[in-house]
Amino acid sequence: MPHNPQDWKALRLRHDGTCNLCGRSLTKGNKALWSSSAKQVSCLWHGESNNEVTRTLHNRISSEKDSFIELPLDRGIASGSVTARYEQLSRQREERAISRFPRTGKFLARVIKEPQNVQSWHTGGVGERKIGKKLDNLGKKHGLEILHDRLIPGSRANIDHIAVTSIGIFVLDTKYYKGSIRVKYRGGLLSKRSAELWIGNRNQSKLVTGVQNQVNLVQRIVATGTVDIPVIGVLAFYRGNWEAFSFLHQEKVNDIFLNNRGIAPLVSKKGPFTAGEMSQVARLLAGSLPAPDRFLRAG
Repeated sequence: MPHNPQDWKALRLRHDGTCNLCGRSLTKGNKALWSSSAKQVSCLWHGESNNEVTRTLHNRISSEKDSFIELPLDRGIASGSVTARYEQLSRQREERAISRFPRTGKFLARVIKEPQNVQSWHTGGVGERKIGKKLDNLGKKHGLEILHDRLIPGSRANIDHIAVTSIGIFVLDTKYYKGSIRVKYRGGLLSKRSAELWIGNRNQSKLVTGVQNQVNLVQRIVATGTVDIPVIGVLAFYRGNWEAFSFLHQEKVNDIFLNNRGIAPLVSKKGPFTAGEMSQVARLLAGSLPAPDRFLRAG
């Protein structure tokens, strides 16, 4: 805890939190200690420690009037996990080269082209950052709640971006693929019509299934809250090579949107949900789908 007791105030929490010192869970509606300069929350228990600073703080608590503090929302960092993984693989590659060639290994690792399994993490990170920046700009312009790089509990996977808008929640999965992107339709007349996602000469409909799983997860989380808001999936291709004239209509595959006409037309439409409801939903999602620890992202 900082050595300035005047920096900390006892306030009631509007949302659940975690003590930055001991990791205890803090429940909304209860009192906690808040540092406006450090932007940190701490439980009252630390005010009982036997030293002059915390004792002074503890003696002040009972005389202060109740007030509420809005804990900062961790919006995450676009491509945080992907970039961290790329840096880890690059570092391991360089260490192996130095181990084999102590004098020239570092130089060789930098001049020899990275293998595809390493390079794909770099290109994926570029796409996530670019689309993340686009979403952040749209969020500022239209008052949207934007979250990036959310961990999926019990899995090594993540959700790239979530945009909470006035018409619904958009779950966006960023992809960076080479090859012409198109939707193939099968059936019709005497059989049920179905759509397939093709990139180049390969059926990549599995990408759609991945987004559907993310949408289902977000729907289950939202169902625990008080705002009944729809969840929409989007496959967002960075620098997508779209088939000719695909821009003429909005493409969808099994109710998952493609960004063939851009992201802005999807997320910037006006709807019935208020800024307060959007903020409430964003906090529910941020609490259920945490962003990776910043220290892990940096490592």
